[in-house]
Amino acid sequence: MTEKIGRGDRQRGVARITLVVLALVQVVILMATLSDGLFALAQPNPSASATASRNASASPRQSPSQEASPTGPTIQWLNPSRYEPALVVSDKQDNDNAYHLVAWVANRPSDAVVQFSYQGTQGTPNEVTICTATRVPTTNDTYECFWDLDETGTANGTYRLRATLFSSSASPSGSPPPGGGPAAVDEDEETVLVEREAETVEIEYPVNGGPLGVYDPPGAQRAGFVMDVQTSEGAGDVRAYYSESPPGTEPSWQNCQQTTTVFFSDGTRRIGCVLQQGDTAATNITAVAAVPIRAATPDVGPGLNCTPNLPFQTNCPGEPERADSGDAHRVFRYTQDPATVELPPPSENRPNQQGNFSCQVLTSAVRDQNGRPIWRVNMDVHAQGPGDEVRFGSAPGTHPFKAPDQGGHQTENTDTCGNAPAEQATPAQGRHSNVSGADPKHIESVEGSDTSGRFTFAVRSPAREGTSTVTAWADEDDNDERQPSEPFDTTTVTFTRQTAGPSQSTSPSQSTATATATATATQTATASNTSASATSPSGTSPATRRQTLNCEPESDTNPVGSSHTFVCTVNDGSANVSGVRVDVEVSGANDADGDTRATPDMSCTTTGESGSCSITHGPGGFGTTSEPGTSVYRAWIDADGDDRTIEADATEGVNEFGQPGQRNEPDDTDVIEKTWQRAPLDCSPEQDGNPTGTSHTITCRATQGGGAAQQGTHVVAEASGANDPDSGDSPESPDFECRTNQEGVCSFTHGPGGT
Repeated sequence: MTEKIGRGDRQRGVARITLVVLALVQVVILMATLSDGLFALAQPNPSASATASRNASASPRQSPSQEASPTGPTIQWLNPSRYEPALVVSDKQDNDNAYHLVAWVANRPSDAVVQFSYQGTQGTPNEVTICTATRVPTTNDTYECFWDLDETGTANGTYRLRATLFSSSASPSGSPPPGGGPAAVDEDEETVLVEREAETVEIEYPVNGGPLGVYDPPGAQRAGFVMDVQTSEGAGDVRAYYSESPPGTEPSWQNCQQTTTVFFSDGTRRIGCVLQQGDTAATNITAVAAVPIRAATPDVGPGLNCTPNLPFQTNCPGEPERADSGDAHRVFRYTQDPATVELPPPSENRPNQQGNFSCQVLTSAVRDQNGRPIWRVNMDVHAQGPGDEVRFGSAPGTHPFKAPDQGGHQTENTDTCGNAPAEQATPAQGRHSNVSGADPKHIESVEGSDTSGRFTFAVRSPAREGTSTVTAWADEDDNDERQPSEPFDTTTVTFTRQTAGPSQSTSPSQSTATATATATATQTATASNTSASATSPSGTSPATRRQTLNCEPESDTNPVGSSHTFVCTVNDGSANVSGVRVDVEVSGANDADGDTRATPDMSCTTTGESGSCSITHGPGGFGTTSEPGTSVYRAWIDADGDDRTIEADATEGVNEFGQPGQRNEPDDTDVIEKTWQRAPLDCSPEQDGNPTGTSHTITCRATQGGGAAQQGTHVVAEASGANDPDSGDSPESPDFECRTNQEGVCSFTHGPGGT
């Protein structure tokens, strides 16, 4: 499992002409005879392996350093656009079963309406409206909708895809068209191949219309950024692009000079993109794109499925490399500054079966001012004590390191780790002479932090017992000295030969530490505000046993606007424990303050024999849940009762056994998630004809994901065209509304007896 970074709701649209009903999806429904357009919105009742590659193909066009912005209203496709010479559209399952349509606008009129449509190039002359696009709320210039090809009945073939900008105030003639109503101001077309079995990709970070962190490493390294994507099951490589073009112009795409891809167990990928020469963190990146690439297949010799066209062919030719169905997002670049470095809590290390202290594997995590991990930060680490012989080591899962190349350090051997560790000359470590105590040992990263902001290393005391103090910092100026402005964190590893008691665990062998690629340490948590009642049934104080945390349900789905309650239980290995404080930080959808673990969003204290406490997010509890998407809840035992001390495992995933993070499972942290969805809505009749002056009643039914009725859903509707009550298309002040009953049904009336 990997961390989830902000997923938007999937508004899918199908045009029927003028009635627009919007819930989980945006649906346009024909009411031809009425000539009324109704816009209805359902609002539920408030209640890892890595590979590095250099892109071999040149980008389709070079991105100019400056490009003139349009002077009047214009619209251009962003997705699809010419990131590849041939554009493919597919709705194959990636994160959903829809194709993401995106267009951006320059000089947007205040009454702008954007419509997406398509027309066949052969034999299908009629233009089909896909949707009236929704403006991405964080932008003033970007529109999107999700095209469900089943709903439009679109077969494989070649089509002209059209984005049209309508406005009454900015018509080409400078005045509204006769009779009022919006006029087409500008349009853009792309020829696409619909191939529904083509592989697909969906960008998860950055979200469309969201921030994109770009980091410029010290020295000669080029700036870069990270994207998270979800692909369909059969996708091969994914190619990344970025653009500096102004909104409303045709995007000029630049391919990454180099990419690094990490594959996560849930099917997502994290792509690191190094910018081209001359581009820096200050480069105004306005859009990013991702495209799955279908690898070329070799020629096939004669056989059961191959009959060459002799004498012209000796083999059946294979398929050339080709691009499949891509995605593109509007972004707002910011420069990443290292703001925090985190190390795991203090740990103990005991001899393995061979009597040797094993290497203690530790992971630092560096994040920027917005809480995002930073890729390729130059990380330095000091280890001091218990004696001068302490050494850093190389083990499977650790990152490449070297002795510092600045500051005139002495160099010495490091450790091979393993069950029978030995010295190795390469890589080396640095040494600071210290006449008053143990000499600090010093390494720095070779490649910097990985795409998750992590730098993993190992430290070992060959024989001496005692404590090693470990400090990691972001060496931003690469001078191998920690400056006051450079973020850092400190932890300790205690090497001891004492017999492990019931509250202690013997450090496993290096093979176990390698398998988890995390620190082998365990943590003894102390319950905050512990009193005589805060004991386990066995009478043992919870502070003397290693406490673990489990929260349920692990994952769930709710309608937006509803509440979600989860239960956390603390156990000390023999019984559940009461009187323990649990802190929770929310990230993703419905998080009001960002990832701020030093000021957790929620907390509770376990009680009774169950050793459990519950937390509610939404109505009746903490915060609101009106935003569709996925909320990630990171819960941890607050051992010292001080929020400023962050005991949480920062890298544990929702599936803790697939992504255990920095500590062995079970531990004092648990991560769960909740997906919030809009209630599906269906209104009828879809079309009807009435005499003028009579009334027309529309009935809507809201359902949950499984089809069950959704009571309390607030349905709002906006009319446009003839008989519009407010004579304008104004979804922000809808003309009609109703709230669903126990059957999930409500109705509203247009005309006599209604509005």
